[in-house]
Amino acid sequence: MATTHIRANATPKKQYQFRVSARNIYGRGPTSAPVILSTGQRPSPPSPISAVNPKLANGTLNYDQIKIDWTAPADNGSPITRYEVLILKKNNTVGGSFVEDKSVCDGSTKVNGQLRLTCTLNSSDLVSKFNYKIADRLVAVVKACNKVGCSN
Repeated sequence: MATTHIRANATPKKQYQFRVSARNIYGRGPTSAPVILSTGQRPSPPSPISAVNPKLANGTLNYDQIKIDWTAPADNGSPITRYEVLILKKNNTVGGSFVEDKSVCDGSTKVNGQLRLTCTLNSSDLVSKFNYKIADRLVAVVKACNKVGCSN
């Protein structure tokens, strides 16, 4: 098996397609399936992120829901394909772990062909699925993801 190193000045935000074939004294062999390489990077983290109680029609706050909003970050050369909304699942002592629960907030859903930049969580889900208590402060992280990976 031979290894060939290709050095080139790659254009940012572009995909390159390569096919390989071998050649010897008997001729050229079959061409491989295409391999696509992207010069993109993981997207930047969404910023700013806010979590607020939405207002009801009469102008008072709805304490039964929390709305998480974020701004689309720079995609760094590869389109954003989804968002991960991670919520701290408390372990009822100290700490916990961040988990994604798509039944509560699916960051890969689209509205009018665009990834949505908001999720509305019900307080009952936070209590039953994430071990929150009434009046606890929500701790959440939103990550942007593309073909290369997810933001930090």
